[in-house]
Parts: sequence; C-alpha cells; structure tokens
Amino acid sequence: MRKHLMLEFALVLPAMGIPLLHKTATAQAPRDPVAIYVNDHPIYQSKVDEMVLGFIHQNSGGVQPTPEMIETAREKIEPEVINTLVDEYLLESSFEKLGLHVSEKEYRRYIEIGLDNALSKMDLTRDEYARRMRETRGASLDDTIDLQAKNPEFRKSVRIIKLLEKRYPDDMKVTDEQIKEEYEKRKTRNYVRPAQVRASHILIGTKGLSTDEEKQAARKKAEKIALEAKKKDADFAALAATYSTAPTAKNGGDVGFFPRDGAMLEPFAAAAFALKIGQVSDVVESKLGYHIIKVTDRKEESVIPLKDVAEWIRYEIKGSRVESLSGAYVSELRTKADVRYP
Repeated sequence: MRKHLMLEFALVLPAMGIPLLHKTATAQAPRDPVAIYVNDHPIYQSKVDEMVLGFIHQNSGGVQPTPEMIETAREKIEPEVINTLVDEYLLESSFEKLGLHVSEKEYRRYIEIGLDNALSKMDLTRDEYARRMRETRGASLDDTIDLQAKNPEFRKSVRIIKLLEKRYPDDMKVTDEQIKEEYEKRKTRNYVRPAQVRASHILIGTKGLSTDEEKQAARKKAEKIALEAKKKDADFAALAATYSTAPTAKNGGDVGFFPRDGAMLEPFAAAAFALKIGQVSDVVESKLGYHIIKVTDRKEESVIPLKDVAEWIRYEIKGSRVESLSGAYVSELRTKADVRYP
C-alpha cells in the first residue's frame, strides 16, 4: 500500500504516484511496543496504528467505522502497512547514506512547476493570480507557495525523486523528444484552453436577509441598478464601486477571465456566456444574491504551447517511472537489510 501525495494547492505531483518516505521518530512512549526492526532501527506499533487507522477512515465513505470494522480491516491491512514502513525507512536511510540534499529552492521549484502548469491552462500570469488570491482569499501567493513547499509529505516525495535520479540516472532522464511526443499524444485532451469571457458584476448580496420582504427589496434595488447600467453612457465600474457588496467592487466589479464550467456559480456563468462584449445582463439570481453582469472581453478556445507545459510534462513522465523504480530499488535494499520481528 503506497500513500500518494495530496496537496490542497492541486498544482503539483498528486498525479505522479510518488511514494512517501516516513522517517520514524526516535523518541517514543516507553510502553509503545516495537512492530518490527529494520537494521536494528525500531518501527513502533503506534506508527503502524496511525497509518492503519488513517487508511480505514480515508476509505470509510464518511461513515464512522465501528470497533469491529476497524479490527477486521486491521487484520487485512496491517501486514501491508508494516511492509510499506519498512520500504520507506530503507529508502530514507539510503537517501541519507548517499549524502543527498534538497535545497529550499528545489522544493519551491517543484511547487512553481505545478503552479505554472495550472496557470497556463487558465491563461493567467502569476501576477494576475496573485492579485486574485489577495482579493478573494486575502492570501499572498508567495506565502502560499512557501507553505506548500514546507509540507513534510511533499518534501519526502521530492526526496524520493532525487534518490532515484541518483540511483537510476538513465531511467529517470527525460529527453526533449520524449516531452514533445507526450505533448502531441495528449495535446487535444489535456492541453486545450477552453473559451473564456471576462466580466464585471454588481452584486446586491442577500446574505443575512431572512424575510421575503427583505429579499424582494434587494431584487428591486438590483433591477433599478440594472436599468441604470444598461444606459448608453453608463459607467459600470462606478456603479459597481458604489453599489456592489462583492469584494470586487473596489476593482469596478471586474472578476477577470473565466471558463464556462467550474469557475463561477452556474447562474452567473450561464448568463455571462450568453452575453456579447459590452452587453449588460438582466438581474441574475445566485445563492449570493442578485447580480448585474457586463461582459468586457472574450477568448476563444486555444491550444497551450508546448513551452508553457514542457517542465510539467517532464515531471509527469518522471513520476510515471517512480513507482516501478522505487520497487526495484527497495527489493535490492531488502536483500542487504536485517528485517526482523521482535
């Protein structure tokens, strides 16, 4: 059973199938029994239990497992968990024995490769994305990258890549020709930017409104603003700055470019994509309230250039080789290891 990387950022490595390296803590509770020794290094039962329970809860479908369910699952899972911990300790030890090191710059670079791949699909620059993060989440992009780069499980995954690059340099090498071949094979499926529109909106929010009368009053206000916004000489940005309750009010209501699916609430997206450039919508209701939408620009569907995704493809290809190579390396390490149960 191999654990795989899961990052909230959804930008780097999750699809690469990279096994994690768990370095067992040296300080344990006095009564914590040893599950297995690897070259005289103890792997404690508490670590085994932690992984077993984590796996059970992760695969319980949201149902609280009963003690009976846990015990049944434990009997099936525990031997594999112990084998996984042994493998991971052997890989971690090998990394250290070879004197390998991953710099902070390298960790950050992995995050940035995934970020750039995601942004290329959204057709956004880092500066544009950083601005959106500040406006919508109040977060700094640099701080977010730093936080992700410090994720312990992510760092362990990067270490395994470096270990295999050292042990199997030819197998882990990815040529420009291989990248181009992979790109051409998947271009129409994975590297097409969908059509996008750019829009501004004025939101009359209904959060906190509890009565039908209050909501009707909010709608009437939105309808009145919509009539004003549709006038030939209307200054939509000024109206948004004056009336909108959305955080985008300070930017004249601009929400930037977005695709038809997955980025905006469905009523908002459907209305925006039905508009021509410069056209203003009627009142559109969503769970946030009442919107008046103006489309300001459009981008047609386009293919992402190879240069924008080449580095991501390189690491995807490397990732596809990691599991088999790490398995071969672990088998080699096990032949020399002293693995024994207490």
